[in-house]
Amino acid sequence: MTVDTKVIEKVISIDAPPETVFSYLIDPARYVRWKGKLAQLDPRPGGEFRVEFASGTDIAAGRFVEVIRRAGSSSPGAGRGVSSSRPG
Repeated sequence: MTVDTKVIEKVISIDAPPETVFSYLIDPARYVRWKGKLAQLDPRPGGEFRVEFASGTDIAAGRFVEVIRRAGSSSPGAGRGVSSSRPG
């Protein structure tokens, strides 16, 4: 598997325990409570990451590369978790 080297990374601070934040990044129902209107998440290496946003035209999609279940884990879309972010 090749990894897209064109990574967009955004760092945000969230006032919540890491395990709470992580649960919102791997559970589709929780993810759409945070943002998006539809999420398909299979949080395992090679698993799908696809989020459709409210506009209906903005979509983030790719595959999980690595899922790290520990405090301080980063978002699946921050380069380590998703191999690509291409529309569609």
